[in-house]
Amino acid sequence: MAKRDKAGHNTLADAVRELIGTEDNRRHVNKLFGLTVEPELTPTLASLLEAIGKASRDETP
Repeated sequence: MAKRDKAGHNTLADAVRELIGTEDNRRHVNKLFGLTVEPELTPTLASLLEAIGKASRDETP
């Protein structure tokens, strides 16, 4: 997955991930876009998603 576009900017997905990285920003974006909040994940699913995210961040292009 590309980390930067042709102009060298963050991809949209990375920009959104960065934007919702803190709880305050997450609430603001939720309110701004009228998004629904998903229920909390079980610890097992949360750890699996974190492992997937870490693996994708560790990939070298």
